[in-house]
Amino acid sequence: SYLIALDKNTGKELWRVPRGEGTSWSQPLVVSVEGKKQLIVSASRKVRSYDAATGKVIWETPGLGANVIPAPVSATGLVYVMSGYSSPKLMAIRLGREGDITGNELGSDAIAWTNDKGNSYTASPVLNDGKLYFVTDRGTLSCFNAITGKPYYAQERFPKPYNLKSSPVGVKDRLYISTEEGDVVVVKMG
Repeated sequence: SYLIALDKNTGKELWRVPRGEGTSWSQPLVVSVEGKKQLIVSASRKVRSYDAATGKVIWETPGLGANVIPAPVSATGLVYVMSGYSSPKLMAIRLGREGDITGNELGSDAIAWTNDKGNSYTASPVLNDGKLYFVTDRGTLSCFNAITGKPYYAQERFPKPYNLKSSPVGVKDRLYISTEEGDVVVVKMG
C-alpha cells in the first residue's frame, strides 16, 4: 500500500510514501490547515495526515477497523473519519496537531469525540449546518452535533426496510438517499 502524488500536467511522479496498510477503500480528503494543504487518509491500522507537498506524515492515530470505506469530511477545524464494519468507529479529530495523536477520549485533545454504534459501512457522511448525518447499510439514519458528538437522533429507521450502499447527498435542506430497492428517500435535514 502506498500514497502517490502526480503532477497534474505531466503525470510525473512527485512523491510516493509506503503506508503499511492492507486495503482501504476511502478516498483521501484535502484540507488546508494554517495555509498548508494536507491529505487525510482513513485506514484500518492508522488514520494519517500527510503534507500534500512532500508526503511527510504530519499526524497519525490508530485506525478504524477493517474495510474502511466512508470518505472523510471536514468543517470548522475538525475532520470526521468513520468505519462501520468490524470494530466500527467514528472519530472527530481536531486539525492542527502533529505527531502521534494517539490518546483516547480520556486524555487526548486531538480527538474531539468518538462513536462506535450505527456508523456507515459503505456510505460517506454528510455535513450540513453543524450536523453530521450518516446511514447504515441496513437502512438507519443518524444525526449528530458535529462539534460535541451529541446525537440529535441515532439509528432512526426509514418507513420501510431498505438496503443502502450509496452515500446520501445533501442539497439545501434535504438529504437524498438512494436505496438498493430503487427508491430515493428524501429527508428534511435538521
